Formats: sequence, C-alpha cells, structure tokens
Amino acid sequence: ISPGQAAEVTLKAYPDDPLEAEVVRVGVQAGATVGDAATFPVVLVLGETDLDLRPGMTGRVEIRD
Repeated sequence: ISPGQAAEVTLKAYPDDPLEAEVVRVGVQAGATVGDAATFPVVLVLGETDLDLRPGMTGRVEIRD
C-alpha cells in the first residue's frame, strides 16, 4: 500500500453505495495486532458524495493495485 493508490470504501450504513477513495498516507509504526499480524494505519481521502457521512462509521476498504 502506498500513497496515490486508488481504493473503494463500502460503509456498513450504505452497502450499495461504494465510495471512491485515494490513499494519502500509510503509518510508519505498527498499531494494534490482529492475531499474529501487525496492522498499520492508512489515511484515505474520500471522493465527493451526497451520502450523509458521520464520524465513526465503519466499513471495508479495497485497495486497488
């Protein structure tokens, strides 16, 4: 994962309305672990949308090659 990569965000609140996004930053230090894997924070910028987005919404992100 690197800055500039395209991504698609699907929020649980809007499963039929995926959002275009772009990776702008990848953390340099691992955060929490999941099992035996380290996780790194990734910052995305979402494309424009008319959806009612709120802080704390959850979903999934697919990073494109």
